[in-house]
Amino acid sequence: MPPQRTTKGGKATRMATRTSPPILVPWRGVFYKTIDAPATPTREDRIAMRDTVLEANQHAIFDKRERRFGNVKGMALISSTEELVHHRDQRENDFQRLWEHYCTTSAQLQSCQQRVRILEKHFCADLLNIRKKVLYDAGKLAMVGRPRHERNAAAHGGNVLGDIEALEQQIEFKPHEVHVIEACSAGFKQLYEISFDCHRKILEAKNDDRLMALFNLRGNMRTCSPWKQSPGSEILSWCNAILKKWHSEPSSWYEPEVVAMVDELLAWANDWD
Repeated sequence: MPPQRTTKGGKATRMATRTSPPILVPWRGVFYKTIDAPATPTREDRIAMRDTVLEANQHAIFDKRERRFGNVKGMALISSTEELVHHRDQRENDFQRLWEHYCTTSAQLQSCQQRVRILEKHFCADLLNIRKKVLYDAGKLAMVGRPRHERNAAAHGGNVLGDIEALEQQIEFKPHEVHVIEACSAGFKQLYEISFDCHRKILEAKNDDRLMALFNLRGNMRTCSPWKQSPGSEILSWCNAILKKWHSEPSSWYEPEVVAMVDELLAWANDWD
């Protein structure tokens, strides 16, 4: 019974009561029915189709916990749709995690690449300094008649392309150190029989591995003490003859007797390695 209150006259009157509006929550409902009908249904066909749909609606299932309703096939369709949405959300989350991992890995990779470039720069600088010292020592000491410990100090072997780069760096960045350039240029001639003034010609042939190997072999013969022993003098004279002929007549490099001699020299060098 609604609450009452008493007025001054003693009459009881009903108190107005306020009711809260109902809380609305979303429900999901699907009625699904497969109907076999003509491609162009008649009026009777459409009525039959409508009745079939209405009949399907009479078998509604209500799931209060999940707040969904429909016939059996409709409920299954809702479940399938929710499962697809769940998988989609999972894939989006997985993609987001992968993207974050990629961004982190990419940043780490860039940092590593930067450190590698710095190390490569330092390594190249150190290597060029070593080659410059080899050339400088070869030019100053001439390696002839010097004590063994002085010869061994410069025994890094031949590296014609590295030595060209070292001298080019010296000329470009420290042109004022004339005495160093002159000594290194003299060392280049000592090691490779060809003057540094002709280094452009060597660079043009840098892809010829056999020619570069012969230059390096000639450098080894001038710097490494064990290579000077017999038949070192004979090997050195062969290298000189071939390199001089190549310098004056590049086509001679492909002559059969020259090819055979180079093969023999490089085979001998490989046996030493």
